[in-house]
Formats: sequence, structure tokens, C-alpha cells
Amino acid sequence: MSEKNVGIIGVGNVGGRMAKDLADAGYKVLVMDPSEAALARAEQNGARRVGSYADMVGRTDVVLLSLPNSNIVEAVTRGPDGLLARMRPGQVLVDMSTSLPSRTAELVGLCQEKGIRFLDAPISFGPHGMDIMVGGEQALFDEIYPVFEIVGHRTTLVGPNGHGHYTKLVQNMISGVNIAVVAEGMAFAAKAGLDIDRVWEAIRTTGAAVNQVERGYPRIAKREFGQGGQLALHTKDMRYVLETAKALGATTPFSEALLEVFGGALEKGDKLWGQSACITYYEDRMGIHVESPARR
Repeated sequence: MSEKNVGIIGVGNVGGRMAKDLADAGYKVLVMDPSEAALARAEQNGARRVGSYADMVGRTDVVLLSLPNSNIVEAVTRGPDGLLARMRPGQVLVDMSTSLPSRTAELVGLCQEKGIRFLDAPISFGPHGMDIMVGGEQALFDEIYPVFEIVGHRTTLVGPNGHGHYTKLVQNMISGVNIAVVAEGMAFAAKAGLDIDRVWEAIRTTGAAVNQVERGYPRIAKREFGQGGQLALHTKDMRYVLETAKALGATTPFSEALLEVFGGALEKGDKLWGQSACITYYEDRMGIHVESPARR
């Protein structure tokens, strides 16, 4: 990248963090968001707000999208007043949202018609930070990599356009099933009258050991469900998985069950909860309360 100018549309939990990291690294960061609070935080962290897509693309060659879902990506990018109508040939659009691969394919086609270069680059948070899964051409990946290196812990080019969003769905399937089965196992233990802390200690180094046993169990046991809305987002992502699986003719029974668990917890719970709150699905159906004995 010849100039350190980057636009970000969507500066909530993820986009706001990226804006701060890029500003701290010396980039001129231009931001847009419907939330005044999100814009104010971004400005406090060194970004500058702009009032229109035309203003943003007129002052930078790279625009990152960090938006909640495909409908919003479409609303932002399409139409006579959308982002694509303002972008110039050669500019770069990077969709870092979790989007439906079928909708990504449509967006790739629109970008190609206008000569806009495109990467799909959804993110996921792991124990070491933000990991990025990129779909697109190697040359463009290499060009934008300095941005990914600043905002992410690890970035992988997984294939051509669309493969980033497919990979994010795979990640959601595996991580979601892991946390749900940890919750299910601990609910089973609680129903049987076991001390769940001792169960955790007994199994954490066995063949049952997965990342969610180490990271997810303490949140379940302490009932630390969070306030970031990740359960709602993950539930949306699982709907994307099942829609995509149907289109592919893929068999996904665990993902179907996971959507029931997450959706059931979300239906009766707080829309701002994180994934560990899926324990409430089992509690509701088993008539139990799952909590570390140390907290009682």
C-alpha cells in the first residue's frame, strides 16, 4: 500500500478495535457508523468520522466492512446511493463481516463489473487475538497484508473469493458445537448431582480436552455470559451455515442441533449474552441450575 489511508464502515466491537490498532500504527483511519457512541469512541482512539461514502472513498483506496450481517452489507454496498456506486476502478473493498457465501458471490460479481478489487476476510477471536480468513487473489492479499498484520494475530489466505466466508462458517460450526457439548456435559453432570468443578478437573487433560473445555467451562461455571451479543451473532451464523448446507447438499446434523441449542437459549435469555449462556438451554429443559460450587 502506497498510502496509509484506510476507511472502515462499522466501528462496533470489532471495527472499533481495528480502527484503534490502525490509528496507533500511524494510519489515517476514516470511519462511518450509524451509532454516535461508536463513532465517538473511534474518534477518541484516533480515527476521523466522515459523513458520506463519497467522502470516504475520495480520501482512501481501501475500505473495510465490519458489519453484523449480509443484509446490512448489501444495504451499504448496493444501489445508486451505495458504496459501490461511489468507488473507483482499482479501489479495494474488504468484507470482514461474517456473510453468506452466496451473497458474497453476488458482491464479487458487482465489484468485477466496476473494476473494484475485492477480498472476503472474516475474523474470529482465539486465545491469542483476532484470526483472519481471507478469500481472494494472492497479489491483492499481499498488498493488503500490512493492514491484516496490524489488526490480526494470524492471517491465512484460504483460497479465491468466497472461500474466506466459507471458512468462517466452518469455524463457527466447530467452535459452536464444542461450547454447546461442554455445556451439555456439565448439565448432565449437574443433573446427576456431581461437583462440576471436580468433573472439569478430572477430564481437562483427557481425550475430552478441547479449547472450549479450558476457556468455555470457567465462563459456564461462573455464569459469566458477557454482554457482547456473540450468542445472537453466532446464532445468525448458524442459520447461514444451514442455508449454505442446503444449497450445497451437505449433511450437517450437529449444526442443526446447535442452532436449536443456541436459538433456545437466546429465545428466553438476553440478546447481549455470549455463547457460554447456551447452558441455560439445558437448565431450562432439565430443571437444574449449573454453577461452580465455589460460587454458592
